[in-house]
Parts: sequence; structure tokens; C-alpha cells
Amino acid sequence: MNVSNVLTLPHFAKVLRESVKPNGKLSHSERRAVGAVLALLLLALWTFVHIPFFPGPGKCWAALQHLWLVDGLGLELFTSVKLYYQSMVVGVVIAGVLALATVFPLMRIPVTWLTYLRFLSMAGVNLFAIILLGSGYWLMFTLMAFYQTITFLKPLVDTIERIDKGKYAHARTIYKSEWKVVYEVIILGRAADFLKDIQTNQYMGWTMLFIIESISLSEGGIGSLMVRLMKNPDLAKVAVMMALCIVAGILLDKLPGWARKRLCPAADLKTERS
Repeated sequence: MNVSNVLTLPHFAKVLRESVKPNGKLSHSERRAVGAVLALLLLALWTFVHIPFFPGPGKCWAALQHLWLVDGLGLELFTSVKLYYQSMVVGVVIAGVLALATVFPLMRIPVTWLTYLRFLSMAGVNLFAIILLGSGYWLMFTLMAFYQTITFLKPLVDTIERIDKGKYAHARTIYKSEWKVVYEVIILGRAADFLKDIQTNQYMGWTMLFIIESISLSEGGIGSLMVRLMKNPDLAKVAVMMALCIVAGILLDKLPGWARKRLCPAADLKTERS
């Protein structure tokens, strides 16, 4: 797209009309431009409009410097991300194996029972884990891996359950082995959906991480740092920590999406907003 055309008044009016039109059509560059304008408006609102109980940019910048240089925010963030990804890999592998096991009729009932574990109270699970494992890294890793597993299990099972019978029938006309049918229809055929399930549901593990880190403060992490900050609350530091959690979560959210585009490039060709 020509840059001169983007800057013309008629094109700006067209983008504005499409932005407020149901199912309006905007190009990727136009969507980025609209996002940039909205971000600038929010920044201006934050800078020039006083929001009660919410610190301004100057205080937040000073709080960020203190958190990074004095409180060790960088190291705590690295500790949290490391624990998150270690537990997520384990959780995804266990949930994937259990979901795939539903190809055996014998396993469908127990796996369905396991999906109901997502309704368990965190307080009760954490108490039993503390009694069994004490405190420290393995307590946090076990709890995170458990919550990641039950978070991903249900959507992965549902994705397999939603496969049309015609897909199986067509595959069986080509392949004699039922294992080959499972590989082609479920593993390869639904790889894009599995990655989408991971991307959609991984936020739950990220939010649980900070609660679990507060159980064992000696192991560090963002959760333990937030607990220490709460002893002498500083609104600017709390705001910076909350914003950092969102930014880090957004970056973590991009990884499954990036993998999905690289491994399954044709998955979204027919979607309306691709």
C-alpha cells in the first residue's frame, strides 16, 4: 500500500468508517495504525487526566527503576517465566497423552472424570500438596504442572470429540491401519486446533503462577515479590507489577500463535479475519 495514499484525508475517512462498521474490512497496516492511535489516546489520557488512586507516568517510571535496580525485578521475572514454561510443557504433554488415550473406549470414562478436577478448590489442593511435599521448588512445580494439566485436558478432549465422523470414514478408505487413521485425523488433522487450545487457555496457568509463588517466598518469582511489596503497599509499584504481568502474558501468548502459523500455515486461510 502506498504511504501517500494512507495519509490522504479520503483514505483516513474510509478507515474511520470501516472501523465503526459491523464486520468492516481493514488491512493489517490499517489495523496497526488504528491500534497506534488508540494507544496514543490512552497515553494522553493517562498523562494529562488525573485518575484517583492511580499513579501517573512519572511515578510509575520511578517505581519501575526502583523495582528493577533495587528489588531485583528482572531476576524475579526470569524465575517466574522459567517455572511457568517448565510446568506448561509437562502439563501439555500429560494432558495431550490423556486426551489421545480417549481413542480407546476403556479410557474415555476415567479421562472424563479427570476433566472434572478443574472444579477443585485451590485452597484444598494447595493444603494437601504442602502436607505431602513441604515447601520449595518441587511444591510449586508440582502444583503448577497439576493445574496446567487440568486446564488443558478438557479443551484437548473436546477438540477430539468434535471431529466429524466423515473424517474418520474418509481416512479409513485410504489407510488400513486404525493407528494410521488416528495419526492422520487426530494428531496431524487437529494439530492447529490443539495449538489454538493451548494459546486460548494458557492464561489460567499464568494467573495461577503468582498465587502459587506466594506459598514459598524463598524460591522467588513475581508472586513472592508482590507479597513482599504488599507489606508496605506502594501504588506505583503495584501498578507497574500489574502492567508487567499483562505485558509478559501477552508476549507468552504469542508463542503458541507463532508456532501455529509456522507449523499449520493453512489453518486460518478461510477465516473471516485472517
